[in-house]
Amino acid sequence: MMKVVLGFLHSCVIGAQTTFSRDLEPEYLALSSDGKTVYVNLQDNNAIAIFDLETLKIKDIKALPAQSWAATKAGLDVSDKDPTGTINMQKWDVYGMLQPDTIEIFKAADGKEYLITANEGDDKEYEWFGLPSGQKCVWGETIRGKSISQNAVASAGPAQADFQNDAKLGRTKFFLFDGRQSLPSGNYSKVYTQGGRGFSIIDTTTMAIVYDSGSLLEEILRDSYPAFFNSDNSAGSSQAGNKDTRCG
Repeated sequence: MMKVVLGFLHSCVIGAQTTFSRDLEPEYLALSSDGKTVYVNLQDNNAIAIFDLETLKIKDIKALPAQSWAATKAGLDVSDKDPTGTINMQKWDVYGMLQPDTIEIFKAADGKEYLITANEGDDKEYEWFGLPSGQKCVWGETIRGKSISQNAVASAGPAQADFQNDAKLGRTKFFLFDGRQSLPSGNYSKVYTQGGRGFSIIDTTTMAIVYDSGSLLEEILRDSYPAFFNSDNSAGSSQAGNKDTRCG
């Protein structure tokens, strides 16, 4: 059966199918040390919901910041098509949505409570049979660098030619809408990838990030376990062919 890939949600999905509650997509829960609050990870939305167990209501939803890869110590490897086929971490002028998966509560020795987040990254993809012809629709929110028009990334940060180069940003998957100056199809002022490829420590009193590992875990893998760099969790998986598809 033919599959239709959609770039914009309104192409085939009616408003009633994209309600606020359906789009939250909770991923993981963490219970506060006093048992009164549940922190709900909304991974695909890069946010944390704070749920009050006494009132049974959501008190707040806190957006998580994006990470500047240019501001990390070593940056990230963006391509599986490097000419040398080696690990090539660079401080690209791109941003990563943290999008944590697992979250846990940690109480420090001084009694202060923190939320630890594993910043995996993820993207939304929906499949349904919604066309009159019965064709299968697939909507995804990412696009490869080389599929973005050069005019759209003229002010995005990296050189326009880098988005067309498979050895640079051509293979990287970026979010379709985040960073655009206007929606749904304006030019980009920034480009965002999936995941922070590390972990963060959040003060639950303020929900501010007090520590982020940046590129540290990637550096450790590169230097000590290069065979596992950018591999996924499949048996026998290695870095070859995985760099452009792995989120976190």
